[in-house]
Amino acid sequence: MAPGGGPGDTSDDAAPSGVDPEDAWISAIVDCFVPADESSAQMETGVEGGAQTEPSTIPETSRLDPKFVVENARREREKTEANEGSRRAEKRVRGIAGKRVLAEHCDKYSRGIQSFIKFFLGNPTRPQDYPSAPTPDELKALYWVERRAESIKQNLSRLREKLQGKAPAEVEFCVSQAEKEIRKNIKMPPFTPVVQIGPHKGQPVSAQTKGDVERSLALAGISRLTFDWDVSHISESPWNSAVVEVLGSRAVEWLRRSTPITDEQACQASAIILRWVHTKSGEIRDATNMGSEAYDQMKKGRTTKAQYERWRKKV
Repeated sequence: MAPGGGPGDTSDDAAPSGVDPEDAWISAIVDCFVPADESSAQMETGVEGGAQTEPSTIPETSRLDPKFVVENARREREKTEANEGSRRAEKRVRGIAGKRVLAEHCDKYSRGIQSFIKFFLGNPTRPQDYPSAPTPDELKALYWVERRAESIKQNLSRLREKLQGKAPAEVEFCVSQAEKEIRKNIKMPPFTPVVQIGPHKGQPVSAQTKGDVERSLALAGISRLTFDWDVSHISESPWNSAVVEVLGSRAVEWLRRSTPITDEQACQASAIILRWVHTKSGEIRDATNMGSEAYDQMKKGRTTKAQYERWRKKV
């Protein structure tokens, strides 16, 4: 019997309130582990529980040792918490190390990171060509992991309630199987690559690296690579923080394939990106306020003056 959830379904097997409709498939998976006798009673009576029934018995040979299940679950939880704590501590230490003098924007390492970022932004040649800031819907989608986690948590809690009266080992087994099915069926939100505008300058970016970066961005809730150019403090934008964290680590991995990168340099990647975004957001703002033609003329004048100054220094 396929569990309910069709239009107009008012039984308790429908997706619980507060769960995103897009995550209804999670509710359907969990319903597959609800005891058949309870599901039948609900469909016949329209209320949870139906007639009082005795918990179904399972052969002793198929029962899991409750002590084993609990101890195994506890060990896994402690291992996860320890790994998370270690990751947070390492991130703090790397952040402290990154407070040292930042590499110059014209430094080879900084230029390599900038080249990597520009590739994923479509290699724009003018500030007007950079992708627009994220829309309100895109900013909302940034928290898809948190919303889906809450949906999974609600449905697993519902499954435990339905299995009340069963042996603890049986409950843990059903919940673990439901978790396994959910993991198997989870799909990442779509990611839309930008259209390439200009040629890429610098070290080539392979198709595998491109795919790895785009998957990491999608997992972080980024559906389209851009920056929140309009915020007053670039580093305080959750969107920018998520993008910088992904691009910073991936850029270091990419550069290390051709250039030795020290740990001290690696710690500066995020700060270098934020500095670049801050500068570029100012250019985009100027181009928007002045108009494309006026900005291009102003930029051309600055470039000519800079070239003249360099020529004078050589003479």
